[in-house]
Amino acid sequence: MVFCVCSAGIGRTGTYIAFEELLKQARKHKNVDVFEFVKSMRENRMNMIQTLTLLSIRPVTDKASKDDALSKDNKSKNRTLDVIPLIKHRPYLFSHVAKRTSYINAVMLPTLRAQVGMIATQYPTQDTVQDFWCLIHDQESPNVVILEPNKEEIQLFPNGEESELFGNIYVQQTSIDETKGANERKLSLLKKDTEEARQIDVFECLSWSWQEKLPTSSSVLLKLINRVFEWRDFKKTTDGATKCGLFCSLFNTLEYLVEHGDVDVPRSVRQLQIRRPEFMTNIDQYEMVYEAVHEYLEQSSIYANT
Repeated sequence: MVFCVCSAGIGRTGTYIAFEELLKQARKHKNVDVFEFVKSMRENRMNMIQTLTLLSIRPVTDKASKDDALSKDNKSKNRTLDVIPLIKHRPYLFSHVAKRTSYINAVMLPTLRAQVGMIATQYPTQDTVQDFWCLIHDQESPNVVILEPNKEEIQLFPNGEESELFGNIYVQQTSIDETKGANERKLSLLKKDTEEARQIDVFECLSWSWQEKLPTSSSVLLKLINRVFEWRDFKKTTDGATKCGLFCSLFNTLEYLVEHGDVDVPRSVRQLQIRRPEFMTNIDQYEMVYEAVHEYLEQSSIYANT
């Protein structure tokens, strides 16, 4: 038997007990349920782990894991230094032009069915547009979701139907469907000095303003999800975290719901935060996920009864 002692016997004591028991749970069952364990402790002793700070304890990121992103050659490639990818979770560029590095501010994310089911990246700057297309080409992604409109008038797509060279990648727009609040493009990518082109679909959401962290309603998120539910794709926003985190968290939550008939938002979020800690940083985003799940269930119920 282990005795745990602190000033009130609930704060640091509760945190230590939770760590100890949840580690045992993880080793035995390969998963943990923090909410249920804390709830069970509080049934025996009120206010165990009584502050948000104690509940929010996270591992400290090793500074060396970000050295590559903050190096002299790569630092300017980051839109913000508040959202930096860890070396072990970021993809590398292989088709970049000479004298450019393999770095891009992006992270590989798990889904229910794949260890790397999605990639989240920042909206490219004028200097990193070529890196963006290089990433899509190298990862062989057939689909890209852009979660906000182009606020800086950066040339991301070719003008007209003629192909345009971005770094080592030729990009040609074969069609565009412009509807209210969204653009859908079909593009052809061809690496310089090769013969085989790749076809991709790009869905560009125009109704989620770049300065807004949340969409106008959960319906906006669900419409996006319905477009891409069968895709394994790229998600792109200004900082690669705020909107991407919300969208990817909902995507994984709904995928888990469809597969297991259960909803576990904290689990879905934590899996993603391991790769990008800047995901889902405020309560409003969590509420939006729950609202969207509720709306999804209502829609599913309506369709099931028709």
